[in-house]
Amino acid sequence: MQRMKQVLWVALMAAGLAGASAFAADRTERVTLGEGTTTLKGHVTGYDSVQYSLTAQPGQQLLIRLATSNPSNYLNVERSGMAEAVCQGALTGNTCSVRAETAADYVVDVFLMRNAARRGEQAEYTLSIEHGSAQPGPSAGAARDAAAKEAAAAAVAACKSALALKSGVNAVFVLPLSHVAAAGGYEVFLSLKGAQWLCTTDPRGNVNRVEQR
Repeated sequence: MQRMKQVLWVALMAAGLAGASAFAADRTERVTLGEGTTTLKGHVTGYDSVQYSLTAQPGQQLLIRLATSNPSNYLNVERSGMAEAVCQGALTGNTCSVRAETAADYVVDVFLMRNAARRGEQAEYTLSIEHGSAQPGPSAGAARDAAAKEAAAAAVAACKSALALKSGVNAVFVLPLSHVAAAGGYEVFLSLKGAQWLCTTDPRGNVNRVEQR
């Protein structure tokens, strides 16, 4: 009996280690902006991601570009303290222009989209960050409002496209209350041929589900 318990314990430990290896290996790197352009090279595999953290000064303009070997490799730019990404590379061709209205910490998240990650695909990429001198700009509140509106509009557009693809009908409309923030993403309320639909997105702007209400 004791021998059987030992064998069972070893088997459970091995299964646990195997399961742990399937989790994403997220890596964080701190970036210090110098003069001109900062260039970073790296790679991601499957559900891995690399998160580059940096600090921008008040009024500083950042131009962030991702060149990659895999068309399913994207970047998101997130600002500390905000639930939604201020820029989603999947919607902007992997080029993000960000203006820091106040001193702020940003994270550039480089990852593979879910379909490619599920297949265990890889990507070699070059991330470039151009940064100009700090200039005075509008208030931080106005910047947050603008970023939130941009993220919400992107979520609505993604959901309309997903429902049109699912139904084969392009005449998709949003309800008067078009969206609410939820779980870091959005719930988007749509109408198709008189029926109401609910679409949810995650913090990266991916559509999680589309279902009739």
